[in-house]
Amino acid sequence: MNEDDIKLTPSPNGEDCLGNGEHEGIEIQCDECDYFLECFPEYERSLP
Repeated sequence: MNEDDIKLTPSPNGEDCLGNGEHEGIEIQCDECDYFLECFPEYERSLP
């Protein structure tokens, strides 16, 4: 759960997560999510 009481679920590209920005009335949560690198591991590999 995050501070908005939304259950965040790590999954490839955030597909199974309520905070992925695709659910009406729930803003995208990815930017501040602790699971970001689990959902988007390619981002970590692209860092210098």
